[in-house]
Amino acid sequence: MSLLITGGMGFVLSHVVKLWLEDDPSARVIVVDNARIDWEAKQFFGDVEGRIQHIVADVLNVEAWATEVDQNSITQVIHGAAVSPISTNSASSPDWQDPSRTVRVNVMGTVRVLNWVRQLPNLQRFLYVSSGVYGYGYKGSATDSPESAIGEDAPLEPGAALYD
Repeated sequence: MSLLITGGMGFVLSHVVKLWLEDDPSARVIVVDNARIDWEAKQFFGDVEGRIQHIVADVLNVEAWATEVDQNSITQVIHGAAVSPISTNSASSPDWQDPSRTVRVNVMGTVRVLNWVRQLPNLQRFLYVSSGVYGYGYKGSATDSPESAIGEDAPLEPGAALYD
């Protein structure tokens, strides 16, 4: 039984990879990400790195990376691959400045992954992860206080931008 994570080299999902593997010594994780495992990532993953199958690929090209995984073993998929100012380290990066690339990766990449997981014979769970926040926080401002946390029942704010 394996977990496949798209975007697993990013900040949030790399922690999910590490915690998943630390929690279950028999677990394996397949990471699909266009970022390579560098020296810092090897240090971060430490002893669990040997249980990561890392496929360097663009999430848009499912046909290229899907052949590298044992589809019968995948029981869980976490999809978090995306283009964002965080993933590119800058709002001025070429990826972020090209709106069509952002739409292709963030929207069509998700569509392609969803279409692919539909045929996985043993899939038990699919989780979509996004770090985007809509609006400015509950009750007008985003702070570290529990009162301003954006909950599932928080009202939408018309005209609020995903990234300001």
